[in-house]
Amino acid sequence: MYVAALDSSLPSQYSEDSTIENLLNNLMIEEWNSTQMYAQYYNECQPIECTYTTRTRNNILYVITTLIGIIGGLTRVSKILVPLLVKIIVYCFRKWRNRVVPQISIIQT
Repeated sequence: MYVAALDSSLPSQYSEDSTIENLLNNLMIEEWNSTQMYAQYYNECQPIECTYTTRTRNNILYVITTLIGIIGGLTRVSKILVPLLVKIIVYCFRKWRNRVVPQISIIQT
């Protein structure tokens, strides 16, 4: 494997005695070029809508905590709704049992 030494005559922001730590802290990048040209993209593609998607893989800890949260929420909701539903059903049942059925008596003459 052949490794060539860097040319010290080229301009650089790092000096010859820069430490490796200094280089790594700056990610060994001499100059950031942060020019984005979105106009050319939009002129070429003419998108109606811009969207993007990200794919993430949920780890086991996320799945377990989500399930615990769902179960906890369902438990809380059922503690509120079940007694209310039982009261409504009992009320309707009592109303149905105690209904007055009109009786028509036929008088024969």
